[in-house]
Amino acid sequence: MQDLDKILNLKYNNVIPEPGKVLLSGPFMEDYHFSHSVVLIVDNNDEGSVGVVLNKVYNPNICDIVFDFPRINMPVFLGGPVQKDSLVFIHSLGERVPGSLRITDDLWFGGDFDIVREMARNHIINRSNIRFFAGYSGWVHGQLDDELKRHDWLVSDINPADCFLYFDEMKLWNFMLDKLGSEYAYWKKFPNNPDLN
Repeated sequence: MQDLDKILNLKYNNVIPEPGKVLLSGPFMEDYHFSHSVVLIVDNNDEGSVGVVLNKVYNPNICDIVFDFPRINMPVFLGGPVQKDSLVFIHSLGERVPGSLRITDDLWFGGDFDIVREMARNHIINRSNIRFFAGYSGWVHGQLDDELKRHDWLVSDINPADCFLYFDEMKLWNFMLDKLGSEYAYWKKFPNNPDLN
């Protein structure tokens, strides 16, 4: 049997989870919000880290939960366990949405929701340039570092366009694993609950 550290994280090398990176949950993660999750890091500073889970659908349509939002086919994802009654979003619209926080050159967080609503009315936004979330994920200072040392997460790069891919939980997680190389293929074979194996 290989050393557990090698099994869980062959390339673990203290990569900093800076904005624009993603966290891939390890195969033993059992938390409902984070099992088989891909989490985009939005901010990481001395106070802690903030991100959104990219692959957990919460509601099939935003217009069902947001008053006076145009009727468009746009799901809302569960961004994490923090403030699940609030709505946040990522997008690739840049400064066309005033007040947005730049994550990378091609990816932005939040901004003026009234502008976004108007963009929806004018058919400017779609599934390939914006994603909405109920709540977000947060870690206080040192918490995420501890979880990385336990191999709960693997830090990886992501193409900003990939943040808008896939609406099925497992598809995006598997897609990201495939990008990391064949040595991670065995992660897909771990049972959801190792105790039942």
